[in-house]
Amino acid sequence: MQYIKWFLSDMYLFFLRITKRKLTIGRGCYINFRCKFEQHVMILDNCRLFNSTLGSYTYISPGSILINSIIGRFCSIGPGVKIGLGIHPLHLVSTSPYFYDKNLKDSFSNRNYFDHFSNVEIGNDVWIGANVLIMGGLKIGNGAVIAAGSIVTKDVEPYAIVMGAPAKFHRFRLPDDVILKIKDVKWWEWDNKKLKESADLFIDSNLFNNI
Repeated sequence: MQYIKWFLSDMYLFFLRITKRKLTIGRGCYINFRCKFEQHVMILDNCRLFNSTLGSYTYISPGSILINSIIGRFCSIGPGVKIGLGIHPLHLVSTSPYFYDKNLKDSFSNRNYFDHFSNVEIGNDVWIGANVLIMGGLKIGNGAVIAAGSIVTKDVEPYAIVMGAPAKFHRFRLPDDVILKIKDVKWWEWDNKKLKESADLFIDSNLFNNI
């Protein structure tokens, strides 16, 4: 069965490379059929993607795993990141999925009692450092930064910097007025021509705030 999955994944990767010229896929990747990609996405070596969507100009560094993840545009995801990790129920008698997930082979359950792979929603322009773990069912706001090695167990506000295990709020990375301006203009929705013409705005937040 495992060989069949890898064979189908290889066929899907071949299809993606032929049909999506602006999608870069590294060596040793596994991508299932439920993944979707916008333009100019890079997935580097030895990544595993399951049921995930990636927005334009987002890149995934080597050795990362994404499960049930909806990721926006212009995101930077470091090496060894794991997003959408399963959670186990604490209120049931057993934490083993063999008692609450009927889809497992040899499961003892006749129906699903608990969703242990809930969607993760990650906004636009998010930077996730190396070896970060993000649990399932969370929301990471636009412009957020998650420091390397952090374990994220709660939602992260837009433009917040969080760090630690578990990750805690450190500070906002831009002034309030700039954050409000970005929220209003939604620059990640601009076309390539406007982005190129406005490139200087992304170097100086004071300039950006004056548009």
